Amino acid sequence: MTDASTLQPNAGAFAATLLRSAGRAIASHATESLLEAHPDAGLLFGKRAYRGWHDYLTQRVDELAAAVELGTDGLFARDISWSVAAFAARQVPTSTIAYGLEALQAAITADLPPKSLALVEPILEAGIEAARGEAVEVPRLSSGARHGGIALEFLELVLQGRRQDAIDHVLNAFNAGIPVGELYESVLLPVQSELGTMWHLGEVSVPEEHAATEAIRGAMSVLAHTARARSNPKRRPGAVLVGAVEGDRHDIGVRAVADLIEIAGHTAIYLGADVPTRDLVRACETFDTAAIVLSATLTIHAPVIADAIRAIRDAGEYRVIVGGNAFGDDNTLAGRVGADAYAPTPTKAVEMLG
Repeated sequence: MTDASTLQPNAGAFAATLLRSAGRAIASHATESLLEAHPDAGLLFGKRAYRGWHDYLTQRVDELAAAVELGTDGLFARDISWSVAAFAARQVPTSTIAYGLEALQAAITADLPPKSLALVEPILEAGIEAARGEAVEVPRLSSGARHGGIALEFLELVLQGRRQDAIDHVLNAFNAGIPVGELYESVLLPVQSELGTMWHLGEVSVPEEHAATEAIRGAMSVLAHTARARSNPKRRPGAVLVGAVEGDRHDIGVRAVADLIEIAGHTAIYLGADVPTRDLVRACETFDTAAIVLSATLTIHAPVIADAIRAIRDAGEYRVIVGGNAFGDDNTLAGRVGADAYAPTPTKAVEMLG
């Protein structure tokens, strides 16, 4: 983990801004160097060799900038480990990732001033080390997991285009006594995660992924409506705002949180995905807000959630709970972005609300 304590307070943010502003140019120089030094790397994207690698390296620059801004090397190394796993699953030589990052390193070294480079280099080195390591196994949906059989059956039905049968399948499980929180966390959210993995590995098409995601939303609507109709919790004062930060278009997880909060007796104000910070602050002031649950899915969204929390703190005293894949297993990141607590699951968020 980098130590920016000896530099000016905003050194990380400044270095991140430099990276983002020059990101496409840096990626362009790195792509040219990569394809010149390692022509075989171009085979990964075929006729789109330059465009493919340029897009890939531009995304890595964005992830690097997020890690630099937050002052942690774990985020970037984790993103690179995922790339290694994805390349390995596609039988693509993972050495090309290290070559690409080394080309990126040379371009960044030539572009950034020394003080900013001092912050960037350790984080980038951690990513290169991860790229040279063994591929971690990509988590996949399994029948051995809790309610894994139900999840796999649901996934099979939605991929067959049998949306209503899939919804009936999870509703039957609920009627058989499985709590709605378990169905969200052990069936629907794992299916959504598996769909993302399948798309990333080229196992499903974009239309298939979209259709399946809509089936998940449909199942959540049915389950939430049925569960609310059967529960009669004591209503709690104040509202809980729930949403994903600006730029984050993933809504399944935050919707699950909002549903479970409502079922538990809170008033959930579900703001959805991609909520601009100014609108988030306005919502805090509009509703009788008791707490806020914010989600960030990708590494690049972590600095956005930090900016949103700073704006919320300026607007008033609100309790802020964060969650989402951007936080991974880094127990310190919630504090770095200014949150009061980190909820690893929707049910944990509900528990934290009391």
